[in-house]
Amino acid sequence: MGDKLPENIVQLSTFRINRGKEKHCSCYEWMTFPKKPLAFEFDPKNREVFCRHCGNKIDAFDAMLLCAEQDERRNSELKQLFEQAKELSEYKPWLIRAREFERELRAGMIPICPHCSRGILPEELTRWGNKERELQARKFQKQKEES
Repeated sequence: MGDKLPENIVQLSTFRINRGKEKHCSCYEWMTFPKKPLAFEFDPKNREVFCRHCGNKIDAFDAMLLCAEQDERRNSELKQLFEQAKELSEYKPWLIRAREFERELRAGMIPICPHCSRGILPEELTRWGNKERELQARKFQKQKEES
């Protein structure tokens, strides 16, 4: 006999037995909140789904259910973020002082002037000024006093 096999004998060395493929993925066990991000590899020819983390097979229904649950979680988080953004856009800090001012007036209190420490009656509030201009004037006055 030589180095070659007879022609009627088929050599099976081109086939490989992969017994690990029958294992099912445990990365997403019982479809609880996955500690790993979802990563699937789809084989459309054989209609199978594999985990990219461990390489094991995943039931197609379980993979679809995991994707749907993740989508629901993301949608609820997104809804919550939109609600927070809406609350932040409606938040007006300058109105807090106005509400406090109104509450104190209704309770019979009046504001006190920070400069002369005398009370200011509501009917004396007849003139209004620009806030930025007043802040600049106070800054200028403070610099003038320091020099």
